[in-house]
Amino acid sequence: MRFRPKFDVPFLCVEAILIGGHYAFPVLPHAVGLALFYCGIVVLIVWVLVRLGFLDNVQFLQHWFGSPVRDVSVGDAIAYVCYRDWGHNFLAAAGSRDVDAVAALDEFRQAASDDRVKIWGKRSRDAVFEPISAEYWRRHQIEWFGLLRNSPTTEPTVSVADRGHRYEELMTSRTQVEEVWPKRGLHLRFRSAP
Repeated sequence: MRFRPKFDVPFLCVEAILIGGHYAFPVLPHAVGLALFYCGIVVLIVWVLVRLGFLDNVQFLQHWFGSPVRDVSVGDAIAYVCYRDWGHNFLAAAGSRDVDAVAALDEFRQAASDDRVKIWGKRSRDAVFEPISAEYWRRHQIEWFGLLRNSPTTEPTVSVADRGHRYEELMTSRTQVEEVWPKRGLHLRFRSAP
């Protein structure tokens, strides 16, 4: 359960208003205050259940409250980092002179190592997807030629003797990628006072 300040802080503020609404706004009728209180309690309970993973199969709740969903290939996600728009693939990004695919790949690996972006992979073709730990990315990287073939795999960065586990068919979460690298022009930046 990771704290997401952009969502969790406003959510908890609204929850405090809902739960304490009857006391914070004494001019409200008693029935409205009770309705706000019970609504706030129910939403808070659902939020806790989702954050603890008890409602992981409810897709629309995952988008707002839950764990990241594995829904896009790593190659497409790195192309998104380059263009800040979905619909491109890594091969196009690597061949373009307008974007830097090498820098995007390095940024993506760093974000995975910092646990800001979750990556899943298979240990073999017939295995199931499993999350790859942030620690793994300190000694491994995404193979460049695998990305060009649209079948991303991992390889060690340290030495050939340090093989560890090799992962195939790498995938990540579109929502997390968009949180770390927002689309251009859709976010506000505030200047600090001189």
